[in-house]
Amino acid sequence: MSPRNEPAEVEVEETPTESSPRGKLAILALALFLAGTGAGYAASMFIPGTGQAEEEASLEEADGEEAEEEAAVADGSILSLGEMLVNLRGNGGGRLLRMEVQVEGSTEAIARCDGRQAQVRDAILTVASDYSWAELEGTHGKMRLHDEILGRINGILRPDRVERVYFTRFVVQ
Repeated sequence: MSPRNEPAEVEVEETPTESSPRGKLAILALALFLAGTGAGYAASMFIPGTGQAEEEASLEEADGEEAEEEAAVADGSILSLGEMLVNLRGNGGGRLLRMEVQVEGSTEAIARCDGRQAQVRDAILTVASDYSWAELEGTHGKMRLHDEILGRINGILRPDRVERVYFTRFVVQ
């Protein structure tokens, strides 16, 4: 026979059905890593005393900031800015907000606020009149007004600042 009629030999590489030793080792290493990570997490969550150092340090830092703020206010006092009656924004509703506002801060800030009460009251009335009844209905709206009033007062008193604003009366009619 001639070489043309002979079938050509083709090498076919067979893929093993089992993983190679290197693949098995990688899977085993991954499983051990995951098991160790899970055990470490479980230990930090359920065993008392583990991982508390970082948590205590962050709590001490937060307490330190609060203590500084309280120390600044502790020597201060509270000033009542009196009752205010504000026409709320809105079409045809004729809603009114009756509120009493008090501020707390250092003695210097309160003295400065007392001396500028006309400006502070005007700022509060201007801010509050820009709200509608619907915007003040929930806690979120009251807190937004509270934060805006605090910012406006501190803008007037700069460089002094009040630490807290209290609504001691808040009625929408």
